[in-house]
Amino acid sequence: MKGKNLERRGKLLLVDYIQSAQIHGYQLMVNRNATKADRYLWIIVSLTIITVTAWLIINIYMNFENSPTVTSQSSIPVPIVQVPFPAIAICSGNQMRREYLMTFAEEIFRFQNNSKTRIGNTVEEVAESLKYLGMLLSLSHSMDEFYKIDKLHTLLLEYFKGPYRTDEIVANLSMKCEDLLIRCQWRYEDVECAEIFSMEKAWLGTCCMFNFDRPVVMQNGTINPYKPKFVDTPGLGHGLTVVINDSYENYAYNVYSSVSTKIAVLENDVYPEVASTGFSETHAMAGREMYIAIDPTIIVGEELMRRYKPTARKCFFRDETVLLQAGHYTMSECIILCRIQDVVDFCGCIPPNYNNRNNASYCLLDDIPCLNRWEEKWKALEPLNLEDNNQAEKFAKCSMCLPRCNYINYKLTASWTRMKEMDVGGVFKYGIMANLTSGNLSLIYFYFANNYINRMVQTVIYDWTEVLALLGGICGIMYGASIISIFELLYFATGKFFTMCTGHNIDPVDSMDDDGQQPQLYWEELYNPEKKKTNLDFEKNSQKFDVKKNVRM
Repeated sequence: MKGKNLERRGKLLLVDYIQSAQIHGYQLMVNRNATKADRYLWIIVSLTIITVTAWLIINIYMNFENSPTVTSQSSIPVPIVQVPFPAIAICSGNQMRREYLMTFAEEIFRFQNNSKTRIGNTVEEVAESLKYLGMLLSLSHSMDEFYKIDKLHTLLLEYFKGPYRTDEIVANLSMKCEDLLIRCQWRYEDVECAEIFSMEKAWLGTCCMFNFDRPVVMQNGTINPYKPKFVDTPGLGHGLTVVINDSYENYAYNVYSSVSTKIAVLENDVYPEVASTGFSETHAMAGREMYIAIDPTIIVGEELMRRYKPTARKCFFRDETVLLQAGHYTMSECIILCRIQDVVDFCGCIPPNYNNRNNASYCLLDDIPCLNRWEEKWKALEPLNLEDNNQAEKFAKCSMCLPRCNYINYKLTASWTRMKEMDVGGVFKYGIMANLTSGNLSLIYFYFANNYINRMVQTVIYDWTEVLALLGGICGIMYGASIISIFELLYFATGKFFTMCTGHNIDPVDSMDDDGQQPQLYWEELYNPEKKKTNLDFEKNSQKFDVKKNVRM
């Protein structure tokens, strides 16, 4: 009996709420003058509206969780004097200079005369065999001549009396900065190229890097930050100017599809990695003057983004994760470490064009088949939201490598013209090219294009006021709900429910006046329901007395 009585009271409470609520249209469900068809039709309409509203809110929430940030352009430009000049990577496609290769080939040729293993009858044939070392840099080669590679591997084991350092061999054979860079100028002043450029390992061998460095951790644990170079004026000459000698006569092993020099601009503390943020590249060829105008864009992440996980906002702040250096993170370094770990897991070694940070051994020639097999996997990075697990093995597991929330994107625009003719004696006679005689040179200018640059701001899409306005607008349009509706629901779920549980009757019929008007809420019934009942009885008796009085008259 108690259960049935409670169920009845619950139904009465629901009817009372529907009759009294300020939400439009729900009163039709319990209107005594409405037919069953009207009530069922309105119930279907109401349920449809509620379903659509819930779908809209859930869809907005899911989109917000997947991408809670938005990037917009700031109205205040930034002067270039506040923006560091980018790091410049100059990478020759020739990763084996012929002069160095022939010197090494002569040593191996003399050594093989006292060995059972021979890889060539002449120095030229030995040099051709030594080119197989380049396969450790650029993979995807045919294995039809692997027996020759195996013979070279055996001979090098004898020559070095054990495992050989392929990284040192490749570095000794590669182009040096003093070979590649003839002359340099910084802001119209002549400087020694060796003073401003350094050799760094990159994606396909070694590169000459300008204005590139990272914070250095001192012995006492403090960080000595690198101070990059700045310029205060845009335009030609107000930056870096270099003369490159990448002559085809010096080529022994080309890792590019053409005879050219790769030029890249990137952030000062970022390794030359194609997947880096702020990375832009082009190619320079001999006999050309190239003009590389640099247009930076600053991307700034607001602190409000920290309330969301890095996987949601798709970026890291500098102090959120540490790689190698205390308090320092770059996406390119993360990808490099990820790929190195993947190569070590599959082949047990590190390719010679990567720095060894895992204390693993460098790959030897007999590791080339394994490297070739998995090369495509290391080239493709795993997407952030990979749903097909069957495709996961095709990607390197580097989805945890996210860009930084604060970085500078350096975009370059390259144009070129043919180099001015030399004089009758075959000597250049102007500017930085004065007194140079080679016709295989190229002249490259790096400079900022404009006085001011754009500043982009990353922030959260909505704050709490916008979320409140968005949800309120949807609920208001769909079924006229508001903050008052929430208080009404709380009132009926607490006060009315308490009244019902204390045993007092809830008569939805009495909730409507005889003239069909809805009465005001009577809040005193929460703490004195008897007074509410007494007042209602008095009003009914008064109405009956008035009716009798009118009849007598």
